[in-house]
Amino acid sequence: MRQGTYWEVERVVAKIRSYGKGVPLYPKYVLKHYDALFSAALRIFGSWPNALIADGLEVPDSPHHARRGVSRALRDALEQYSEDDLPKKLKLHAAYYFGSLGKAKAALKTDRRFGAGWSTTKIIAGIRQRRRLGKPLGYPAAQRDNPALVSAAEAYFGSWGNALVATGIDPNLYLHRKWRRRRMPAKRDGLSYGKVFNPSVPAL
Repeated sequence: MRQGTYWEVERVVAKIRSYGKGVPLYPKYVLKHYDALFSAALRIFGSWPNALIADGLEVPDSPHHARRGVSRALRDALEQYSEDDLPKKLKLHAAYYFGSLGKAKAALKTDRRFGAGWSTTKIIAGIRQRRRLGKPLGYPAAQRDNPALVSAAEAYFGSWGNALVATGIDPNLYLHRKWRRRRMPAKRDGLSYGKVFNPSVPAL
C-alpha cells in the first residue's frame, strides 16, 4: 500500500465490497461511475486489480477480455451447458464485466448482435446441413456457396479444416492439401476465448 491511513484503506475496501455483487468491476466502468473510488484505490494500492485482491476478489487473468467477447462466449456456452456446469472462468468474467452471471444473461437477451449472430453450434449445424444435402465440403466450394459460414468457421475454429473436425468430419477427405490443425488466434474482438467452450462432437 503506497499511501493512505488505515481508515482510508478500510473505506476503499468496504466500498468495493459493497459494489462487489451486482456492479461491474472492470476499470473502465468503475472509472466512469465511481471515479473517486478508483482514484483512491490507485493512490493507496497502486492499481485497481491490487485493490480488488485486497478485498479478496478474484481478478480475471487477462486484461484484454471485453464485454462483447464475454457475451459471445457465454452465449455459446449456454447452448452446450447448464448454468451450473458453466466454467468457473466464464462465471468470473461475467461477474467482473456485468456485475453478475444473471445480469450477463439478461444482457444477451437485449443485444440484437447475439440473437442473430454465429455460434459454434450454428456453424456445426451449417456444415452438417451441407453434408446432408450432398454439397461439397471443400474450402473453395464452401467459400463460393456460403462465404458467411466459412468466415464464421475460421473466426470461431481457426480454420475451415478445424471446423470440419469439430463436426466429426475428416478434412483430409475434402481438402486438396493435407490438413493440419491450426491454433486459434490469440485474440478476437479483445477476447481469446476462441474454442474454449467448443463441445466434443461425435462423428456423423
